[in-house]
Amino acid sequence: GAKIIVWPEAALGFDPQVTGAGLEDLARETGAYLFVGYAVDAASGFRNEVVAIAPDGTFLGVYAKNHPVVGWGEAPSPARGTYPVYATPLGPLGNIICFDLDFTDTSRRTAAAGARVIAVPSWDWSGAAHKHYTQLVFRAVETRTVMIKSEQAYDSAIIDPWGRIVARSVSTEERRA
Repeated sequence: GAKIIVWPEAALGFDPQVTGAGLEDLARETGAYLFVGYAVDAASGFRNEVVAIAPDGTFLGVYAKNHPVVGWGEAPSPARGTYPVYATPLGPLGNIICFDLDFTDTSRRTAAAGARVIAVPSWDWSGAAHKHYTQLVFRAVETRTVMIKSEQAYDSAIIDPWGRIVARSVSTEERRA
């Protein structure tokens, strides 16, 4: 059956819809839905987005960060304010990104659009690692969705709709999370 792979935010420094980078091939090879976080330089800062790719290599859509981190130079994206949900054999899939996890509106709007699983690519720092993934528990309970967070070095987790931690990897030391 199909799988879900959540790729950490900022793992790419380019827009995969423009460059591709073989992600379509990866989706086909793995038979997985990919949710890939990335940051792209823009005239007024950088855009922070997630692209969703189907197992057949089709680009499904883009989600853009709704709550930029103050002082990081994040620029608004044309996709900001949309909450795409994708009908799949696994059920309706949606996503948010990183700091949006700390706010109730983004996961609630995604769930209200029909998502039953919400992917969350993220880019944290060591001091936030032991706390940031815990926001998934609240968002899962509030929305009754499965939350899957993938982070590039410190904290990743899967939380069920009742707030139970199904799996997690948390460390203050940089490592594959």
